[in-house]
Amino acid sequence: MTQLIVSANGFGLTQGINRGIVAAHEHGIVTSTSLIATGPEFQHAVRMARQARTLDVGAQFVLWNKPGIPRRRLTMWRHAAGQSVEKIEGIFERQLDKVSAAGISPTHVTTFGHIHTLPHVLLALETVARRAGIRWVRRPLIHWWSSGAGVLRTDRITGLLLGPGMSRFWLAGEIEKLRPGLTELIVHPGKYDAALSRLPVRLKDGRERHLKALIAPEIRALLCLKGIHLTSYRECLAALRKKELGDAQLCEPEILVCL
Repeated sequence: MTQLIVSANGFGLTQGINRGIVAAHEHGIVTSTSLIATGPEFQHAVRMARQARTLDVGAQFVLWNKPGIPRRRLTMWRHAAGQSVEKIEGIFERQLDKVSAAGISPTHVTTFGHIHTLPHVLLALETVARRAGIRWVRRPLIHWWSSGAGVLRTDRITGLLLGPGMSRFWLAGEIEKLRPGLTELIVHPGKYDAALSRLPVRLKDGRERHLKALIAPEIRALLCLKGIHLTSYRECLAALRKKELGDAQLCEPEILVCL
């Protein structure tokens, strides 16, 4: 069986991004998102998550020593390299506490900028997840650096390096390449606004193109044609608990209406 989690990053950064993610879920193929506790529009994202009850919500931790997000990724990576595992755990736990206090029970954890590619950051991320009873950790970019003990991951991950050039043609090509198993596709939908124009992120108006591709009817039709099942971390975990098996491929798929 070929299964796909479509995960939207950046929930909580701006109201436009928040609205774009929810629109991509309600009218498109996004099944999951990751909430940023330090995001300027965290509370707005929490309110939207409460309304979009079928949207799977995880936590996306920012490893930074100041409010918000860093202006340069390289600066963030240098900062992370000098932090101890214990200090990183504390940073992640405080952000997780904020998410939980808002009434959100994260289904998975990940990091801003995929910084858990660094082995000691990954160790901290997995430790925090285990302590909190969160089973799913986003697959690291370089997976051989991960112990993986006590956590679950998808079989594959794609879309991490995708820029503003995403289109429905690119998305269709990625769907055509999917192999049996569980894949997570990372996307960045959003609605461009003044707040996003000021935000120090790589994708700005390109988020509108992500959104258009994700809600395109032909993309959902292609998933139906290829027999690919949309799912989420929440659905996968529910299926695993129900079946009492440790196979991440046994997820309860979303029922796609194929016309």
